[in-house]
Amino acid sequence: MIINDQWSAGKSRPKWTAGQLWQFYAMKEQGADWFCGDDDGAFNVPDGQGGTKPVTRRMLVKFSMSPHTETFVEQINQSYLAPNPKNRPQDKFYTTGSKRAVAAGEEASFTLVVIPHDPGLDAKALAGSIRFNAQPDGVNVVLNQPAVAAPVRVGLFHDGRWEVSRKP
Repeated sequence: MIINDQWSAGKSRPKWTAGQLWQFYAMKEQGADWFCGDDDGAFNVPDGQGGTKPVTRRMLVKFSMSPHTETFVEQINQSYLAPNPKNRPQDKFYTTGSKRAVAAGEEASFTLVVIPHDPGLDAKALAGSIRFNAQPDGVNVVLNQPAVAAPVRVGLFHDGRWEVSRKP
């Protein structure tokens, strides 16, 4: 999943902080611009033969790091209990995100990629297979193996257009 947020800072404030967020029940590992949650236990998916089979997945999120953007992770402790998979402690979760200062009236764009993956896959290698290439009219998101079976480029444009190209 690719999420591209475009945002205009209001002129009533001289400076804002903007960015994107993604939450996890439990953190497994992280890098400078990516975070990987622990698996949430097995869930049933179609097996292609009319039935289902249990599958376990971890979730990786990678943030685009345009100039002056930084990432963060914060453990959120809550005074109430929120049910979650795999019987984890119900009084905390983790918020990850990207952020940067934006000026009043500035147009800003933020992009992230979320990939569910087999827990046996190396999260660092997976994160390294995702690239963000800023362009004057938007951003190109390039996905290589092991994130995808064959290379994919997704162009996201400031005017709302998008295009996908694949290489066999």
